[in-house]
Amino acid sequence: DSSPRIVKIDDYYTSIAPAQHILIAPHVDKPGMMAKAATLLGQNNTNISMMQVSKKDKQVGGESIMIINTDDQVDVDLLNKVRELDGIYDALYVHLRPDKNAVEQLAQKILA
Repeated sequence: DSSPRIVKIDDYYTSIAPAQHILIAPHVDKPGMMAKAATLLGQNNTNISMMQVSKKDKQVGGESIMIINTDDQVDVDLLNKVRELDGIYDALYVHLRPDKNAVEQLAQKILA
């Protein structure tokens, strides 16, 4: 598969497809962290299209990071609720916008 991947964020190695809506949340590595975040997103009608967790170290109880692709934008209120979850250190929402020129150039190549 030759599609682009995000392979590292700070000290965390990962392999996730870039998406328009990405939520990044460093957290303590303990059971239930993914469930807390997924439940909160679901309660706020935000669908998860992909989710991955990466550990900073191999030790249990260290630091991990959640990278969550969502179908919709994560608004400021929801982002703050994620930040308030016990065990979450911070949360960042990234909105990637396609480059219109790049899309048009690609379309011209495909149609040529």
